Amino acid sequence: MKAVILAGGLGTRLRPYTFMVPKPMLPLGDKPILEHIVCWLSSNGVKDIIIATGYLAHIIEDYFGNGTALGPEVSIRYVRSSKPLSQGGQLKTVEKMVGKEAFVVTYGDVITDLDLEPLVKFHKEKGGLATLVARKLTTTSRFGVLHLGSDSSLKEWEEKPRTEALVNAGIYVFEPRIFDYIPENKVVSMDKVFQEAMAKDEKAYVYVSDANFIDIGDTNSYRVAVNEYTRRLGGV
Repeated sequence: MKAVILAGGLGTRLRPYTFMVPKPMLPLGDKPILEHIVCWLSSNGVKDIIIATGYLAHIIEDYFGNGTALGPEVSIRYVRSSKPLSQGGQLKTVEKMVGKEAFVVTYGDVITDLDLEPLVKFHKEKGGLATLVARKLTTTSRFGVLHLGSDSSLKEWEEKPRTEALVNAGIYVFEPRIFDYIPENKVVSMDKVFQEAMAKDEKAYVYVSDANFIDIGDTNSYRVAVNEYTRRLGGV
């Protein structure tokens, strides 16, 4: 099975860190974020890896080369886009490289210990176009919530309630026909790709995981990630 890492974003929410280094190459512990992802894929038996690059692509390409430094069976290839395309648009750039079988996609800023074998099994059993990995997220409201009766009487005052929701973890399994729903060289978000496919009666399924996830989206979450990585996924 092949894997695609989407690593071409500008990382604007992580500036000034990303003025000179692409977001996936920011250090986390003793190696860059992207190396953690490549090692995770390799440990799950996925050795054929395609990295979709863009912003400061040469830094990624020079660091990893063909991937053999990370193991004799690891193979890394690259597709470089000349402009930001968002996740869906960048996925389109690898169309000619993924072949005819299902493949894994992950964002270049997600650290996880997810076991890929049951995910891939789930995808094959469902038989859909796409499987999206979801994780549970608990948030606390900034405000107290008032619950009213039909006559506007106050029934309950709930101070800063906690709510739980399923959110996209940034990891997918796709069938190759996903590319039929992505236009060439256009800025397309991943949610739009799903909407387009489901409008044509394609099936997408959600795999809910309780694995550890560290999502590095902005400067604050990057600082948090350093602490979380130390606590949950290993030492620095």
